[in-house]
Amino acid sequence: MPLSAILGLRIRFYRKRKRLSQEKLAELCKLHPSYVGQIERGEKNITIEILYRLSRGLETSMADLLQDLDLPDSSENQILSEIYDSLFRLSHGDLQRMKRLFDDVLDLMEHHS
Repeated sequence: MPLSAILGLRIRFYRKRKRLSQEKLAELCKLHPSYVGQIERGEKNITIEILYRLSRGLETSMADLLQDLDLPDSSENQILSEIYDSLFRLSHGDLQRMKRLFDDVLDLMEHHS
């Protein structure tokens, strides 16, 4: 998976977490909504200026958007993308339950390693 696609997924993740539409994010960043869609689909390579504007619109740092973009296995990125998509369909209460379940599973994994 190209880095632009991974970055696009990361931007989409932060946008959905903030419960922003592509149109609202575009408005906040002074970008065209179709351009935001192209970025999220990895169809556009963006400049540092656009990355900065997106990070401000998403109320996060550029470092957060760029963190771990170079994961070695593209299948990991696909799995993460599928998990993100699944999580965004959950209610707030269900997300809290999933977080507790996830924490419990991680604790079990730590104790068994």
